[in-house]
Amino acid sequence: MAIALTLASPASAAVQLPLPPIINLTYAAEFGFGGYSYGGASAQIFTLPLAYSFEDFPKKGWKLSPAFPIQYGHYSGSANVPQITTSQTDNSIAAIPGAYLQIPLLDRWTLTPFFLVGPIYLFGVKEWGVLYTAGLKTLYQIPWHGFRFGFGVAAVFAGSRLAPHLNSAGEEVVSGVENYGVLRAGTFVRHDMGFRIGKLTPDIGPLFVFHHFFPAARFVQFQGELAVLEVRSQFQIGATMGSSTPFSYSILNEARLGASYVTGDGLSGVKFTFGFPF
Repeated sequence: MAIALTLASPASAAVQLPLPPIINLTYAAEFGFGGYSYGGASAQIFTLPLAYSFEDFPKKGWKLSPAFPIQYGHYSGSANVPQITTSQTDNSIAAIPGAYLQIPLLDRWTLTPFFLVGPIYLFGVKEWGVLYTAGLKTLYQIPWHGFRFGFGVAAVFAGSRLAPHLNSAGEEVVSGVENYGVLRAGTFVRHDMGFRIGKLTPDIGPLFVFHHFFPAARFVQFQGELAVLEVRSQFQIGATMGSSTPFSYSILNEARLGASYVTGDGLSGVKFTFGFPF
């Protein structure tokens, strides 16, 4: 999404200055559910993670999970720096269907390729675009005396692109393109809570995930001097609660909820998760 700032001076008329996107749609879609802020701007993202799992498909031990997440986003940013005052607010809606295929490699080790691609609409600027994500993730789990340890790694390519539009000179302009790769490595520890609810055995525990972006994820920051904020590495620390007994809702891929604090390179926020990112 392209924005323009108005620069005014006593001796001249206002001049429109184009800048990079205030909204990094790729990062917002990857963030999933929660809110974050950076350099005078903020975003709130709400995702309904609709999915369904087919056990033992296409072969015994495998699991195919078609997904149809629906996402709403609210974005805002404002600045009051020397000679420049600006504010920008927008809302979006997106549907990003795709699929996950969980493949067992060993008894406790799984490999999961996945992809998601779908349209997004920005209400403020009345523009359509497309979001896309593909990757490979793997998870190894070790049960031990009521504990469960998990170690995961993922390689992801993610991107977004808005439809071309005409500027004031009648020229076709492509804006809002943001592609990058993400390497993730994380771990969790869970322990049974000591009681059962029907067939479920509730458990709880901490998680930690490291994210590395290449090239860096880019954002317009509005504090002090207008500039582009580059986010290369982030840390996520939090906890999840679910059931050590396998269980899933009919329309949600996994009955496990989590909350995490995400921070790094000038961007921080609170993220709510469904399941574990590996």
